Amino acid sequence: MEQVTNDIQKAQVIAEYTALRSEIEKRIVLRQQVLLAVLLLAGTFFVLGVQDSELGISVLCYPVIALFLAAAWRHESMRICHIRNYILTEIEMRYNFRGWETHRQTARNTMHQKGHWDQNEEFMGLGVSARCIFVATQIFALVIGIVRSLSFFHSLSTLLLIILLVVANVAATITTYHFTKHYREK
Repeated sequence: MEQVTNDIQKAQVIAEYTALRSEIEKRIVLRQQVLLAVLLLAGTFFVLGVQDSELGISVLCYPVIALFLAAAWRHESMRICHIRNYILTEIEMRYNFRGWETHRQTARNTMHQKGHWDQNEEFMGLGVSARCIFVATQIFALVIGIVRSLSFFHSLSTLLLIILLVVANVAATITTYHFTKHYREK
C-alpha cells in the first residue's frame, strides 16, 4: 500500500512541477506581449504626435498608459519569481530533485562566493531592455508632446492642461523606471 501511495505522490509532484513550469512559460509570453503592446502604442502615439494637427498633443497621454502597462509587466515578473521560488523550495529542495531552479540557485551562489556575482546580473538583459523600452518611449513622447504643445498656447486653460500633463508624465516615467527594476523575492 505504501508503494502505491508513493507512486501517487510522485505523480502528483511531477504534475505540479510540470504545471508550474508551464505557467512560467505562459507568463513570460504574456510579459513579452506587454512589451510588444508598448511598442505598438508608442508608435501609434508618435505618428499622431508628429501630425500637423491638434491631435499631436495627444502624445502626452502615452506615458501614463505606459505606466499601467509597466505595472502589468512587473506583476508578471513578480509572479514568475514567486513560482520559481516555490519550485525551488517546495519541490526541488524538498524532494532532493536537481532541476533548473536548483541549478540557477547553485550557479548564483557559486558566482557570489567567487565575488563575480552582481545582484542584477542575471536580470540585466531583460530588465534593462524592458526598462529602456518603457522609459525611452515615455521620454520620447514627452519631448514630442512638449514641442507640439508649444504651438497650442491659445489660452491659460490650455497652458495649465499641458503643464498638468507634463508633470503627470514625468511622475509616470519615474514610477515606470522603478516598476521595471529587478524584483527578487528575498
